[in-house]
Amino acid sequence: MVNKVIRYIENRYDAHTPVVVKAPGRINLMGTHTDYNLGFVLPASINYQICTAMHPNNTDHCRIYSIDFDQEVTVSFSEIKAGNNTWLNLILGVVDQLKSRIGGFDMVFTGNIPKGSGLSSSAALCSSVAFALSELFGLQLEKWDMAKLGQKSEHKFAGVQCGIMDQFASIFGEAGKVLKLNCLSLTYESISFNIQGYQLFLFNSNVPHALHESAYNDRRNESAAALELLKTKERSMASFQDLNMAILEQYASEIGDIGYRRARHVITENARVNQMCEAMANGRFAVAGQLLLESHLSQQNDYEVTCEQTNFLVQNIMQEDAILGARQVGGGFGGCILGIARDQDLKPIFNRLNELYQTEYGLKITPIPVKISRGCHRL
Repeated sequence: MVNKVIRYIENRYDAHTPVVVKAPGRINLMGTHTDYNLGFVLPASINYQICTAMHPNNTDHCRIYSIDFDQEVTVSFSEIKAGNNTWLNLILGVVDQLKSRIGGFDMVFTGNIPKGSGLSSSAALCSSVAFALSELFGLQLEKWDMAKLGQKSEHKFAGVQCGIMDQFASIFGEAGKVLKLNCLSLTYESISFNIQGYQLFLFNSNVPHALHESAYNDRRNESAAALELLKTKERSMASFQDLNMAILEQYASEIGDIGYRRARHVITENARVNQMCEAMANGRFAVAGQLLLESHLSQQNDYEVTCEQTNFLVQNIMQEDAILGARQVGGGFGGCILGIARDQDLKPIFNRLNELYQTEYGLKITPIPVKISRGCHRL
């Protein structure tokens, strides 16, 4: 990818000394829909990235070329606005926030993050743009600044009211480490990821999720409404971190079924993040697998962000003795299944699952070999 973006920016824009940045996607071992609910998450950056090359052009506009979509767009800084082009919106959302501090530029990008897989290609694209602009124009942006630029771009230009987890994981990721982030305090700790004798696996359901078209924003609003109601009952409560099941049960009838289930997911998922860290630290991988399954069932029944196909995949893969646990990952409504398995050949399991899946839905699953890798950086 690095050679490709350099070749394209040289040939297309006659730019021979570009800034080149790689920004990874992420997996989230635990903590789904807890980031915007200011809880705990446990993500890691992975070996699938967006690669961006950028060069100043001494004008008041940006020229942007997507290799993968074979599309070029030229936009003046005075005319930046959101439109119908999803990838362009993500880029312009970052540029719009920095336009008073930068000059015109040419940009070329490509990536190998599977589209619609729930591995945060959108966050990776925003991160790569923020990082490259900082390097190109000497902005010396802090990591949290870049993460928040990406989040605001998603909010304002892509219409997804996401939390900070995806951008955080892309910017802060460390090779061989998962990151436990407190989304309220924005403090985090790096945790070594050593599962010797076991392995992570990632299967793409090939049901693409599109968060701006899904019920993602609805779920955010529903959980926020539940919390606000609970705050009127418990004056000392500031966030879901102050809430436990005993308090929730006390007011279950008052917040209604939907509010109760949305809150129950957030409470139990926060607990699972802490339990997952403890299980990994103590080598209790059977417990870690069970936590993954519990998370999926909570997403399915309480938060209602799974889909028929991902439920089918989890249900059937859990019939295999080698599988310790699995769950849908990402924002939901499709995407990938992440799991922990004993360290053995998973190909026969994959083949059986794929045959069942094709028979039931006419779809194939795609294995994605995943490795926990370095966060956003300049080449």
